[in-house]
Amino acid sequence: MAALGTTDSILQRFIDAIITPAIYLLFVLALFVFMWGVFQMMYHADDPESRRQGKQNILWGVIGFVIMVGVYGLIRIITGTFGIENPYPY
Repeated sequence: MAALGTTDSILQRFIDAIITPAIYLLFVLALFVFMWGVFQMMYHADDPESRRQGKQNILWGVIGFVIMVGVYGLIRIITGTFGIENPYPY
C-alpha cells in the first residue's frame, strides 16, 4: 500500500479541494444575499415591511462577508504557523 503523503500535503489537498471552493461559494452566497436586499429596498421603497426585510438581508450579507474574511485570515494564520504553502498568494 502506497503512502498517502505527509501531513502537509494532505492538509494542502484538503484546503485545495474543499476549503477554497467552499470559501468562494460562501462569498458568492453572501454577495447574492446582499444584492437581493438592495434590490428589495429599491424595488419596494413604498412598502415598510419589504424595506425592513431588505435591510435584514443587507445586514446578513455584510455579516457573511465579515465571517468569510475572518475564515480567510484564519486559514492564512494556520498555513503560516505550520509552514504550509500559502493557498492564497495575494
